[in-house]
Amino acid sequence: MSVRTSAPWLELFPPPAAVARAIPVRFRLLCRRAEPLLLLPPAPRLACASLSLYPAQTAKARLARSLVRLGLQLRLPLLTQSVNLEVDAASSFTRFMTSGESLKAMPACAVLLGNPHAAGRRFVVLVLDAAGTPVKLIKVGVGDAAVTLIRREAAFLKSQPIHRLHAPALRQEYSDGGREAMALEYVPGTTPGDKDFAALAPLLESWIQPDPPCRFLELPAAQRLQAAAAAHPACAKILSCLTEVRLRPAVFHGDFTPWNVRVHPATRQWTVLDWERGESLGPPTWDWFHFVIQQEILVRHTRPAAVLRQLNALLHGSDFGRYSRHAGLGESATALLAAYLAYACFVVRQAEGQHELEALLDLQLSEMRHCLR
Repeated sequence: MSVRTSAPWLELFPPPAAVARAIPVRFRLLCRRAEPLLLLPPAPRLACASLSLYPAQTAKARLARSLVRLGLQLRLPLLTQSVNLEVDAASSFTRFMTSGESLKAMPACAVLLGNPHAAGRRFVVLVLDAAGTPVKLIKVGVGDAAVTLIRREAAFLKSQPIHRLHAPALRQEYSDGGREAMALEYVPGTTPGDKDFAALAPLLESWIQPDPPCRFLELPAAQRLQAAAAAHPACAKILSCLTEVRLRPAVFHGDFTPWNVRVHPATRQWTVLDWERGESLGPPTWDWFHFVIQQEILVRHTRPAAVLRQLNALLHGSDFGRYSRHAGLGESATALLAAYLAYACFVVRQAEGQHELEALLDLQLSEMRHCLR
């Protein structure tokens, strides 16, 4: 198997400054579409445990992960190749990984190598102890864009009670100028299955702030949408329906999806990951809409008309009704759905699913034509 791109792990582990400081390390490399995806420890048991770093969502991805796990258990080089490198035992990042301990051998670890096409690469390092038990997760940003996201997430996690966010605890932070990292509590578990979704509504309801209601247009996300209205008349039409709306703001994750959630294997409690877009005062409902829409579009490839039918069923469900009363939404849920879709299309402009989101917005605007000015 050939690797089309350069070795991205060298951004984490550059060659040692001196031969005497070099520690040899071996990994198994898993690629996806010829791009480096995941570095795994060579021991099969540890490698299998580390596959949890890759939250496969589609049936094809889950099958591929199962085949890799089987190959590792049988000690077959199935879908992986060997990578050998040398780590600098005295580097500041290596000491951060080991919490400052003297390093004679590299601790077992796995590395999710991040999106090669993003502006600035982010890595996720899973560190295991001598028994092979995961002990912490380290998120690393390389380059200005990724460093900004790491700093933003760390600042948000420190600004809010972790138990309220249902987020992993922030343990340590690291910076060396070109890289920024934070060590998080490791949370075991997998992404939620259909039987786990009973926890969704109570979690989202817990994010509604106890503050008095405010105008929708006072929220930072609404103001970003308002700034886009000059270039996109649809935004102005939607905002006209929300001008007088008052509601209780909610903690806003900004990318709340099943793959950013871990369900504890014993307690079935949810832990929410990746808070780099987090805001304390956000529009209620938007995270809920995002959770449904992103899974249907990106994972299940559901047609926009069918997604909209699901969303209409959600708006009329008992769980959403209770949430709506708590947030003080009144009759604004439909307009908030349109505002979320406009925000996704014209403010976020995500790399995947943009065409489907635009089609979904057109359908929603068509349904709302009687109230748009």
